[in-house]
Amino acid sequence: ETARPGSPDHGAAACVLAYQAMSAADVSSRRQAIERLDAFASTHDGTPHAQRWVISGEYVAAKLSLANGDRADALRRFRRCAAMDATVFSPLLGTKTVDAACRAGMLLAMDGRVEEAREAWVAGIREARRLVGSSWLNVVGDERTPQPYGLHELAQVVDAASHCAGWLGASNRLEEQPGYAWVDSTRQTFGDTRGYVRDLLAAKAWLESMLAAAGDGRAMQDQLARAAEQVQALCGERDWLRTQVANYRQAASDLEAGLVKTREWARELEAAKEWQQAQAEHWRQDAQSVRGTVAELEKARDWNAAQTANWRAEAEARAAAIATLRAAIAELEKARDWNAAQAANWRAAMVELEKARDWNAAQAANWRAEAEAQAAAIASLRAAVAELEKARDWNVAQVSNWREAAESRARTIESLKAAASELEKARERERSEAATAAEFLRQEIERGKAREADLEARVADEAAQLAEARRRIDDLLKRGLVDRVLNRPV
Repeated sequence: ETARPGSPDHGAAACVLAYQAMSAADVSSRRQAIERLDAFASTHDGTPHAQRWVISGEYVAAKLSLANGDRADALRRFRRCAAMDATVFSPLLGTKTVDAACRAGMLLAMDGRVEEAREAWVAGIREARRLVGSSWLNVVGDERTPQPYGLHELAQVVDAASHCAGWLGASNRLEEQPGYAWVDSTRQTFGDTRGYVRDLLAAKAWLESMLAAAGDGRAMQDQLARAAEQVQALCGERDWLRTQVANYRQAASDLEAGLVKTREWARELEAAKEWQQAQAEHWRQDAQSVRGTVAELEKARDWNAAQTANWRAEAEARAAAIATLRAAIAELEKARDWNAAQAANWRAAMVELEKARDWNAAQAANWRAEAEAQAAAIASLRAAVAELEKARDWNVAQVSNWREAAESRARTIESLKAAASELEKARERERSEAATAAEFLRQEIERGKAREADLEARVADEAAQLAEARRRIDDLLKRGLVDRVLNRPV
């Protein structure tokens, strides 16, 4: 309520409330959580942290819709989440986008849309490969001092892609043997094993909390009564499994009866072969098809028998679990010290998370400083280019003036030569002085030409420098660095 609407804090709070609503018993609480997530998605401020919560919110909203029984809305949200770009914040968000692609494919397969389901699973694998191959800066930070959680979550992205691969491998059997396909596709990955261990540790912590809460004999009796109720519930589940086994046995018997009828039909086809000689080859192919069907039915019968054995073993395992639960109540006292050690480990983990948060804040400050420095460097380059253009214009004007002065001096020299010729005829005695004056004027012309050549070289050098500066600016523009730095949010 106190967070600014559309801010990352607003999105984080909406996601936390949504995950709390997952365990709510009433549908209205889950619908209110979805409405809060949609409100944030429509008003977020567009920052990477805000978009991070948009992706997480879309994922949990899809799971809430599925819990409400609205499969169409869940499919739409899973697809929308899978299409979002996780790298806007970090490749670790692929735990949401890749898993959303897998779940979208599962819902499509349940609706019989197998081809669309395959496309969703292939897209999930491609997205996982793209995310793993992207920059790991937002995964581990500094490679020499990596963050402890990054690679663990990246492994969960690969686990989600492994689920997509499992479904793709079993997709060819979805139409003919859907039960086998579903069992084969739900094979356990290393991430699933870690989740199973985590659930076991949570159950252990719950039992320890129950022991801590049992302060006197009456509380212990209440706990034992609740445990007895749970045992009764497990017994009910065992009876349900027995009923399922009986149903599957009946289904196996029905399959046997169908097999007998199919074999009788094959014999009738063999008896009619002489009557229908013209279609002998056709009937022979049908007989082969029927034999293939018989073989598939026999495989299905064997599979049902195996399933019956598995369910019988599972019923026995549940009975053993009931006995284990009773024994675990006696072991709760020994687990108290272990729980204290776990609490200390969690505190240490919280310290590590605080360090990671401080490091991220320092990285953000460094990136802002670097962006400001690059913006200042570009402004200096633009000012230097403007000065070079002014210098070029001034040099062009100077060269033009010096050329006019040289031409004027050349004309003056010609006039002086003519005057010297006339003076040489008229004044023989002044010939030596005129020659001296002509030599002086020639040297002045040479010096003027030398200065003019020097100025032209300087103008050419400055023009080359200006062309090089323009080339560098054009190169920066082509690479997009100038616009990226100027338009980069600070």
